[in-house]
Amino acid sequence: MHLQLSLIEQLVPIAKVDQGHHYSPWKRSKRPVSGLMHALYVFRVVDQWLTQLPKTSQETLDYAEKRHKEIGEDIEQLAPASFVDHLTVDGQRLLSRLLS
Repeated sequence: MHLQLSLIEQLVPIAKVDQGHHYSPWKRSKRPVSGLMHALYVFRVVDQWLTQLPKTSQETLDYAEKRHKEIGEDIEQLAPASFVDHLTVDGQRLLSRLLS
């Protein structure tokens, strides 16, 4: 997913050059806005995949539910208002879609 988004960014930049550093709930430290967007993108894709994962056992179901909850909690810790201005218009659209 990181590679996919990197390839997309070659055609459609999502972060402005001067993007600053902001808190990342995944790294538990500050990182560039592009890094936040990559993490958000990857975890949204993982979360989507978990919803489509065949629930072949209770263990699988429990794992999917646990990860879904963890991903949601991490996303809730993002402060998009603090970095939205560091995104391009396309980056702002992507952020909006990833947060909905």
